[in-house]
Amino acid sequence: MVLTSAWPLIALLAIPALVAIYLFQRRFRARDVSSLMLWEAIRQPSMGGRTREPLRLPLTFWLELLAIVLLALAATGPLIPQWSRKRPLVVVLDDSLSMRAGARDRGAELLSTLSPTRVVFAGTTPQLAGEQPLREWTCGAPAADLDAAIGFATEVGGPSALILVITDHAPDRKLEKGRLEWRAFGKATPNLAFAAAARSGDRLLVEIASYSSKPERTTLTLSTGQRTTIELAPRARYNAVFAAKGVTIEARIDDATEFDNKVVLLDDERPRVDVRVEIADEKLRDSIDRAVDATERRRPGGWPGGVPPPSAGETPASQPAKTPALLIPAHASPTTQWSLEIQSQKGNAAFIGPYVIDRTHPLAEGLALDGLVWGAARGPMPGTPVVLVGNQPLITDEIVDSVNHRIRMRFDPAISNVQRSPAWPSLIWNLVAWRASRAPGVRAANILLGTDAAITLHDASDKVDVTAPDGTKQRIASHGNDVVISATQPGLWNVRSGSEQYRFAANPLIAAESDLSRAASGTWGGWSDEVLITSGYMSIVWALLLVTLLALVLHQRVMRPATA
Repeated sequence: MVLTSAWPLIALLAIPALVAIYLFQRRFRARDVSSLMLWEAIRQPSMGGRTREPLRLPLTFWLELLAIVLLALAATGPLIPQWSRKRPLVVVLDDSLSMRAGARDRGAELLSTLSPTRVVFAGTTPQLAGEQPLREWTCGAPAADLDAAIGFATEVGGPSALILVITDHAPDRKLEKGRLEWRAFGKATPNLAFAAAARSGDRLLVEIASYSSKPERTTLTLSTGQRTTIELAPRARYNAVFAAKGVTIEARIDDATEFDNKVVLLDDERPRVDVRVEIADEKLRDSIDRAVDATERRRPGGWPGGVPPPSAGETPASQPAKTPALLIPAHASPTTQWSLEIQSQKGNAAFIGPYVIDRTHPLAEGLALDGLVWGAARGPMPGTPVVLVGNQPLITDEIVDSVNHRIRMRFDPAISNVQRSPAWPSLIWNLVAWRASRAPGVRAANILLGTDAAITLHDASDKVDVTAPDGTKQRIASHGNDVVISATQPGLWNVRSGSEQYRFAANPLIAAESDLSRAASGTWGGWSDEVLITSGYMSIVWALLLVTLLALVLHQRVMRPATA
């Protein structure tokens, strides 16, 4: 039973007064009378007085005592659990990285003493926990959207559920008593962490941030054997560049907080593409070759000018043809491979805009055509329009055999200046980068924790086997040659599809989680009496008052013969 207020229990002080009344009763004098015939029907009740008499506790005393106790208890507003159902309690657990600084352990102790109806993990998106929430509570999310998690918990628990939030910082706003109780177990702690880490070619760049109000010192250690002592001013940052050799490099700093002291960087070599340009127009072919070479994604021996390098002892005519990853043919062909067909026809018109560009298409990223002259023939074009002027398509995209794309472009360089503007290398860059992204392999070998890793499989597969950094294994469905994996844990991930294996690294480079200056401990909000009544508890005041009324009725009936 829960008492909403204990102050009314002071009314129990009336009990000693009641006992005193029954102890000190008036003593009557003895008188001689001639007959008791007229006195037998009268029972004289005891009256209060100052003389102590032997204790005689009639039924009226116990009824009066019961009435006093019940009235005092009813005034406290007692609540008892409802018999019909279990009290609905939904616990929201902060699942962000900063909870690893000690708040998770203290929160787990509290959770182990509760029997919640449901448990919700508050990450970038709220998720329901399974049957073992303590084991599933890994605190690996890059952020915790507690507002979204509280809203989700309210929907899951229903309108009468109690909400308990376990986190490491105070709420952003004042919380009144109601359905929400906020418990924080954090502690403001100075911290050093990796703020950035990248790898390009044979160079490794790391940035270390200090989230401390005093000078700090640490040691940066690389798996290659390099060690550097670093002095950091309060709230300062340190940048360093190292030579990167090896497939996998691990960098670590010395600091009390472990979750942000390590990064793993893989060799993030961008996929290269075999590009064959067979355009007959020499100037146009040269401008395309220069734009392709500028992307630095052309595989060596990518046949600029459409001329393949001869093998030893062979002439170009006798060498077997090689299928390029991207073909820019001289004329339209029925090929099913990736291709860019540049159509130049007679009766061309010069367009000056305005141009309509599908910004959701990979070819349109950063493409600016305002003020440029585009020469092209009029007429319909197969495929989905990417660039139009009025109702005239200039670039279209057609999907071939569900994997490859045929891009068509109406373009006459003789009456255009697009090829002499920044839009031209941007267009070719987007084309080569798009084709490279569809090559087998990981799109980005090093990603931020909480983002998605996109992998293009060499062979189509229904499912792939994924091993997380902590050793957890799961099977994830793929869509043809594509699979997307959410990096929910920092460290090295392994993906296997048949005999092919892919790897990527997720690193916790999150300033908001590493900065522990906002961490705090305390309790905010709380559950009000009205909410408790509707959330698994029921008031028994009415029952106590009913029993009191029955006691008083019985008391009246007991006293009636004496007053008749």
